[in-house]
Amino acid sequence: MKKICVFDVDGIIIDSTDECLIIAWNAYQAYIGANSYIKDVNDADNEYDEKFRATRNYVRSMGEYLVVFECEYSALLSQDDYEAKLLTLDQGNIQLFAKCFFDQRNKLKKNDYAFWLSLHRIYDGVPEILHTCNNQGNLYVVTGKDKESVIDIFNYMGININPNKVFDKNAADNKLESLKRIATIENVDNGLINFIDDNVTHLRAPQLSGFSIALGDWGYALPEHIKMAHEYNMLVIPITKVIDFMLR
Repeated sequence: MKKICVFDVDGIIIDSTDECLIIAWNAYQAYIGANSYIKDVNDADNEYDEKFRATRNYVRSMGEYLVVFECEYSALLSQDDYEAKLLTLDQGNIQLFAKCFFDQRNKLKKNDYAFWLSLHRIYDGVPEILHTCNNQGNLYVVTGKDKESVIDIFNYMGININPNKVFDKNAADNKLESLKRIATIENVDNGLINFIDDNVTHLRAPQLSGFSIALGDWGYALPEHIKMAHEYNMLVIPITKVIDFMLR
């Protein structure tokens, strides 16, 4: 049986910070009924740019970007600090903002697809890793991104992934549930599914449920997250060790 290789997208396959920076700003304009839209990262003021980038590596889903606009801070002290700020926001508002975010993403893709695609930086070596896992293993994606955008990015890399193997923001309530669905589909024990993510908070529940997990250290993983991963006895790997982890 081929090894089951499951990848997160943002922070593992691509750096989408610039794309999210533009879209989050425009989503908030739509959210509050304003029209001060931006078309490029250079249109963003320095304060927003710095605050957004300081927050990016903590964010797990697009709705959480609402914290950038509605909570007062210039820096985040820790994961706990981020979680505390997030708890001050209404969950319904987070969901509403997420809808605005994806609407603005679709609008940008429709208006200038080539520019939208250019806002994603593919990490060096990742296309080759994905090609190998797709050819020698059983490739899946579990992500907070939308399925259409994931497939667009994979097509850009020249990788033909089965859309049914992309578990996106709508597939389940969280990544653990998506991984459990994959285990059911493949009729395997949880421990036979290898999953890599950049955010330790996405990996803890799968780890406790017996999945084979690893934290990738090259993308959005913060030093704090790497330290937490070690405390949880999680595997932390560089990009050069991904194929070994996935296909061992």
